[in-house]
Amino acid sequence: MREARVSYRDELYRELTTVGIAGRLRARIIDEIDDHLQCAPEADLGDPQVIARRFAYELGTTRARRAGLTS
Repeated sequence: MREARVSYRDELYRELTTVGIAGRLRARIIDEIDDHLQCAPEADLGDPQVIARRFAYELGTTRARRAGLTS
């Protein structure tokens, strides 16, 4: 039996969910990735796990800064 290959998009979706990015934000990131892949289907966008962690880190930093400013 042949294994089904998981797409980059699906892997990134799963990894974003794992790091706590969901809903509209996850959809927006996936839309951007889809756009990049339509323009350059063979583009090397990096390891989905690393990309998801970078998004989570950046979002955490931004949210922490915003919380500090509002308190």
